[in-house]
Amino acid sequence: MDWWNPSRVYSGGSFVANYSVPLARFPVFHRKGSILPLDVTNDEGNHGDERSSGYLTLLISHLSPGAYQSVREEATASNPTAQEFRYGYAGGVFTFTATAHSRMLLLLIRGVTAEGLRLHSKGNGILPRQETLGALHSHASGWHYDDRKGELWIIPGDSSSGLVLTATGMGEKSGSSVNH
Repeated sequence: MDWWNPSRVYSGGSFVANYSVPLARFPVFHRKGSILPLDVTNDEGNHGDERSSGYLTLLISHLSPGAYQSVREEATASNPTAQEFRYGYAGGVFTFTATAHSRMLLLLIRGVTAEGLRLHSKGNGILPRQETLGALHSHASGWHYDDRKGELWIIPGDSSSGLVLTATGMGEKSGSSVNH
């Protein structure tokens, strides 16, 4: 998947011919379904904006049935606790877990549908739908779905003691083009 343009999806192990980017932009690709922890402070890369500052943004793109993924961030001087994030997706049910951590989480899940979506966070209960991304940020808890982009934004609330999040009614959005 193209980091700068998430609608551009390529087959793995392929050579990408005639791929042009400005000299100031490095070509970056990531695997479908991977979890990428991001420190987003602006809208460059289309993974959030200045409202994302202060959150640890977890980008997950294009889930596949039966998918399972995990990522571990080692402890650093600024974040003395190692963190682990994992998800599973099967039968329209998405389950996400996170170990205890010091930053609020913001999940951005791309390439999904949300008709009939219901989100439950262990400890925080049912997460409310917010009509706009701005409302989601101002409430600091809940979810927002952008149907045009197929993006689900989730702020699960306090997860400093860890998190178990379950979403039912989630599906895969069709129409992602695969370029060769």
